[in-house]
Amino acid sequence: MNQSLFSFLSESVSPWHTAQALTQKLTRAGFTELVETNSWKVEPGKGYFVCRGGSAVAAFITGTELNAGWKLAAAHTDSPGWRLKLGQQKAHASGVIRIGTEVYGSPIHSTWFDRPLAVAGRVFVKGAEGPQEILVRTDALGVFPNLAIHYNREINKGQAYDLAENLCFLAAVAEAPDLQSFLAQVAGFDRQDWLSADLFVVDPSSPTPLGSQGLFLSPRIDNLTGCDAVIEALLSQEKESCPHTRLAFCFDQEEIGSSTWTGADSSFLGDLMQRVHNLRGGTTEGWYRTKAASFILSVDAAHGVHPNWAGQHDEAYAPLLGKGPVLKSSARFSYATTAASEAVVRAAAAESGVPLQSYVMKSTLTPGSTVGPITTSWTGIPGADVGIPIWAMHSSQETADLRDQSAMTALVASVFRS
Repeated sequence: MNQSLFSFLSESVSPWHTAQALTQKLTRAGFTELVETNSWKVEPGKGYFVCRGGSAVAAFITGTELNAGWKLAAAHTDSPGWRLKLGQQKAHASGVIRIGTEVYGSPIHSTWFDRPLAVAGRVFVKGAEGPQEILVRTDALGVFPNLAIHYNREINKGQAYDLAENLCFLAAVAEAPDLQSFLAQVAGFDRQDWLSADLFVVDPSSPTPLGSQGLFLSPRIDNLTGCDAVIEALLSQEKESCPHTRLAFCFDQEEIGSSTWTGADSSFLGDLMQRVHNLRGGTTEGWYRTKAASFILSVDAAHGVHPNWAGQHDEAYAPLLGKGPVLKSSARFSYATTAASEAVVRAAAAESGVPLQSYVMKSTLTPGSTVGPITTSWTGIPGADVGIPIWAMHSSQETADLRDQSAMTALVASVFRS
């Protein structure tokens, strides 16, 4: 598993690169692509996938019975970071271009300093038949350098960064006058054809194993491991006949609230389910029966107990890395789990022999959220939240354990079968 997962983590430097990696994997496995603007035909027992906006991917295997329900496992393709403000570029005498950034989500600011950083995302250029999308990814290109301790003797007591000034990206673009010209040279298009872009500062480093037991350090563990688990679990069942439809969904923009065209709070999930139901001759009454028989498993990273900050956890809910997936719940429903849905997940874990840990945040703290509460609330489908335990969530580099990832994939597969 580690070679496949590590390759995926290395390739998926932006949501668009993630979607590309996932759709290529699905295509190799024999899944058929469906395009939203085209007519669709679906057959029972066959695998299909849909990509919206170039960054959200849904893959499913059609069930053999029309109203038997759907078993969904959902993750997200985006991670916290820094979006480039291309209109804010200024050459510096040191030979770099200073480019403004806009914070995306809630990264841990200090972890992005003094490390090699690249630029990745998508560019739209003029094409013969309209705008053409090009995925771009540079090698290490720049840095957010810290100020020397000699100018700030108090830095080790805590440093608040001015996002507009201290987090401008210093990019070494050779003789190019701006980033657009540099990317045109790298990607092989005419600078004059540039139309628009979604570009981010990214950590281009590959995953690093820590010791020999399974721990590893990597960018974007949250939530590319979720995407990997739901897609791999679905692919493992490609040849298994099942009465209900199994769906792996990788949304975008979870880190900024999901209220976008490709997010969990969009029409994408409902459009897909309704369209497939109608194509198979489903009725309105059958649609409600189908939803009532369905289940959503939200798969997103969980907080593993930190050995150096163990007091931040409730000691009764302190998941350990390497000890299995984590079932997450919250009184304020930051997670979708209820007692009823917990029972479903625990039964699936027992069926697959997967150890299951529990997490409730310490009562003095407020948890983040996932796509779980969003998708379950507007679809009317019950669900639960799970994730692999990690350290340093939202850092530029996070830590996880390969044993948990293997167990998570097995758990998702068991829920698909249930």
